[in-house]
Amino acid sequence: NSGMLASPASAQQWIIDIKNTFDNHEPLFDEDSDRYSAGSATFRGHDWFGYDTARKNPDIYPGAGHASGKVGTDFDSNGISGTRRVNGVTTTYKDLYCDDEPRASRRGLIAIGDSATAHFSIPPEWWNGSVWTHDTFKHFNECLENELDWPTKAWGSGFARGVGAPFEAPETVSIYTRLYDLNHCSYNAPIPEP
Repeated sequence: NSGMLASPASAQQWIIDIKNTFDNHEPLFDEDSDRYSAGSATFRGHDWFGYDTARKNPDIYPGAGHASGKVGTDFDSNGISGTRRVNGVTTTYKDLYCDDEPRASRRGLIAIGDSATAHFSIPPEWWNGSVWTHDTFKHFNECLENELDWPTKAWGSGFARGVGAPFEAPETVSIYTRLYDLNHCSYNAPIPEP
């Protein structure tokens, strides 16, 4: 993905960009080309990879760790930033709570398989025409944009607590939420409320 799709020159180019998004598993809307999106939850956006808290800075994205720049900056979008000065020594909160503390060492998860690990599901009411209402397909576009996958509800990386995908589901308990409960340093920054 060469950046955010601003205004495609033609409908054909727009279709090519969407096809490349799905083929390359990269977000369709990525203003700084760091493979993380702040602009869209679907189309391989922040529901898939985490929320890009600095949409114009390719050095700041979920999981980036340390980078050169302003000391105390939240380079990995986990919400921990700032510094503390004690006895003339400045220490970042990230170093203090995440990197210098053995119990807080970061943990990650590698999951192989796309739909198998991203909570593939088709709303059950779509299969039974006798229960269709005017609301049955109201999230149809969102379902297609997510390829009928719901990474926010996945067993490994799901993070949606108490909210449903387009259809209601119980609270997500995933490996990620367990890791977060043990260690907030592994957290991806919250998606800002609209």
